[in-house]
Amino acid sequence: MSQYRSRLRAVTLALVAPAAAVLAGCVWQSGSVPTVTYVLHAVPSNTTAPPRTATPFSLKLLPTVAAPGYDTDRILLQRADRSLDFFAASRWAAPIPRLLETLAAEVWRDGGIKTFDVGASMPATHSLRLTVLRFDVDGDPRTGPAAVRVRLRGTLIAQADRSTAELEAEASVPLGATRMAAIVAAYEAASNQALTKMRDQAALGDRKSTRL
Repeated sequence: MSQYRSRLRAVTLALVAPAAAVLAGCVWQSGSVPTVTYVLHAVPSNTTAPPRTATPFSLKLLPTVAAPGYDTDRILLQRADRSLDFFAASRWAAPIPRLLETLAAEVWRDGGIKTFDVGASMPATHSLRLTVLRFDVDGDPRTGPAAVRVRLRGTLIAQADRSTAELEAEASVPLGATRMAAIVAAYEAASNQALTKMRDQAALGDRKSTRL
């Protein structure tokens, strides 16, 4: 009898182990697949930011912060009940705030705005702190419509008089495939769109300002 129980226990464990691996994140591949790391790049637009004023405009990026749940290097998926899941065997090359901070500098330089990291010794006319409000796949493309959604908020500070302005931009790119390469491409497109919108808001200067 003990030999029978041992054999039954071994069979049970063999069945439970794969199931547990599948539940550890939104796994589309086997959990044994090596983790792949992804980066995002600026998409050359061949355009410059709208002319702001005759006053020179330059930007220093302060460290980016994130809403709860988004300070991670996981590639996230938001389910219908608003819970956040992640794709297994796939990660960003850096936590989401740092990833978007680096991409922002690329996008804005591409648009003709002098942009510096917080550690740069070069002076700038303004500083900007980004906040990541959303950066996830909305819905499950395996079962229905889904899209990558990026939503960002920025606090722009004028160094001359310490006045501040609030900027906000978002973008959504539908997903037509479940391959991770297609999902990352949608993230890249949505991120570039949102950051370009915010770049143009800052460049145009058509926003309400308050003084610190």
